[in-house]
Amino acid sequence: MQNWKQKQYSFENPIVVSTEMISTVPESDYADKISSITFNLYKGDTKNNIQTAPIGSFTETEDIKSRYYNKEFDLTSKMFGIENLDALREISGGKLSRYYTLEVTDAYDNSGTNKFDILNNKYVFETPAMLLLEDEVAEPTIAVTEITNDTVKDADMQAKYGVSYDNKLDGSTIIGYEVNAIFDKAKIETYFQGEHPITKLNFYAKDQRNRLIETKSIDFTTTENYTAYFFLDYGTDYKVEDEKLARGNTYSFSYDISIDSNNDGADDSVFPSNKPISKTFTSIKKRSNL
Repeated sequence: MQNWKQKQYSFENPIVVSTEMISTVPESDYADKISSITFNLYKGDTKNNIQTAPIGSFTETEDIKSRYYNKEFDLTSKMFGIENLDALREISGGKLSRYYTLEVTDAYDNSGTNKFDILNNKYVFETPAMLLLEDEVAEPTIAVTEITNDTVKDADMQAKYGVSYDNKLDGSTIIGYEVNAIFDKAKIETYFQGEHPITKLNFYAKDQRNRLIETKSIDFTTTENYTAYFFLDYGTDYKVEDEKLARGNTYSFSYDISIDSNNDGADDSVFPSNKPISKTFTSIKKRSNL
């Protein structure tokens, strides 16, 4: 086996590796004689440590030469019957391993007695940091607070929120929402190189029909700010469906974290795979006092 390489993973297919099966004797006819070959997947580094029983295995008996010989091919977790990241975690004992080992072995001829040697037949797959984050870091949470008109009577609150008391509304009228992202920044950063692996916080506001109404992003490389504010417009007639944040509607909020996982200055991943989502908040549409 030659040219083992890790390839782009996904939460649906967390282990993806490519390799090539190339004969060390080019003029040989070994490839024509191989009638079965087995592929194994192990938890942990079994190439450099003690061998354990595989967590997945399959054997091919057809078209081996045309499918695998002298060409690059992929080995993926799905090929071992592992449907997604959750299934890999479950089969690994409830927690992802830092390493998994792929093995190509048991190449036999038609008689089933003559076995062909496969050199460099094991590859140690290092679980990507983004997948380990999902498994090892406490799940981010979200906290949302209603901002009322009375809240911004105080000068300090006006400075904080960037809005003033609205004399056209009652003091109890909800004028917006303060949305706070809660996560372990220091823990997340230990999985990556570079000064600013967390590049942005992305906040989302959706209506009762799950339509995305507004987004806000915070540049985390310049400002370590965990909070976004969403303010409400006066709203329209109840018969009109509002296309922007406005009183008289029900909203939920969520966020995710943009990550620069390879320290190249550009975000390439988001965490977590399932955004933390708030409960729903409903603001009453109120007439102006003026």
